[in-house]
Amino acid sequence: MSKRNIPSRQGKGELDELDQELKMLLDDYSVEYPSEDAIVRTIDTLRPYVMHPDRRQTNRTPLPLKRDLFTILHIRPGFWLVNALIFLAGLYIWGYKNGDPYIILMLLAPVPFLIGLLEIFRGRDEGLMEMEMSCKYSAQQLLLAKMVVIGGYNVLLSTLLIAAFGLFGEPIVLTKLLMYWITPFTVVSSIGFGVACRMRGALSTPIMLTLWLFGIALFLSSDELLNVMNELHPSLYAALSALAIAVFAWQTKRFRRGEYFETIH
Repeated sequence: MSKRNIPSRQGKGELDELDQELKMLLDDYSVEYPSEDAIVRTIDTLRPYVMHPDRRQTNRTPLPLKRDLFTILHIRPGFWLVNALIFLAGLYIWGYKNGDPYIILMLLAPVPFLIGLLEIFRGRDEGLMEMEMSCKYSAQQLLLAKMVVIGGYNVLLSTLLIAAFGLFGEPIVLTKLLMYWITPFTVVSSIGFGVACRMRGALSTPIMLTLWLFGIALFLSSDELLNVMNELHPSLYAALSALAIAVFAWQTKRFRRGEYFETIH
């Protein structure tokens, strides 16, 4: 019996040695995956060869901003409701608690956009970027369309709040609107967008909201800071807002080229 088992044991030993060699070979073999930039370049290269709908329809809707807007962008209803309630709370504080309308505007100015970053980058954060790239509209188009819609909603809520302050309270001074609304909105939104491009929305939004609220609390607790802010010339706020808009446009241009797909988890 032992003599008969010798060949089988030898064959088994040879198979084990072969398995070990194959395992070592496969362990040393690595597959080089393409980078995100290479994927985006490949998609952009192949896009002209994909069949398009009627040219007239394409010219009419370069971005998903018409009939199927909310279906394509898939912005959750909670976003609209939460931000509307926040601004209603600001209106309540002004009407029933005698709150300063300019401080309320400054506090609420960037909040909808910062919360909207969760919606803007939700596809990327949930690992759906590659799927969105294969759709009729590119991932960049969808994200930029979301940004336009959410930014527009932010401006709409702020405009309604300003109208309420002007109709039922004292007249609104334009220079103070520049100081307390336009400048905080543009600066904080630009910074928040830059942070969200490099971090997951679930991290960037709470961080930016916390820093913003902490900064407002620090600002309101110091009369010296309030006096300094009121003494600065409006042209300085205009220049700061213009710089923030320029930085935001630059970041958007880089984002359209696909340079911000890598995130910090």
